[in-house]
Amino acid sequence: MRTLLDYKRRFRDHWRDEPDVYWFLRLMQEVGELADTFTEETQDPRDHELRQIASICMNWLDKRGQWEWTE
Repeated sequence: MRTLLDYKRRFRDHWRDEPDVYWFLRLMQEVGELADTFTEETQDPRDHELRQIASICMNWLDKRGQWEWTE
């Protein structure tokens, strides 16, 4: 969980002012990269792609005022 929260913090301000459709497209890009791990078209570990997907979702919810996290 710590690594996931590190990802969230590291990318907290990326795309902050972008519209929801931009966030959706970035999310789909990462889902595609996750799919590539199953066909071995990428060397990135599957967990790395999953963390990126999760951090995008958390930061997107945060941007929309829908994420509350206490550490």
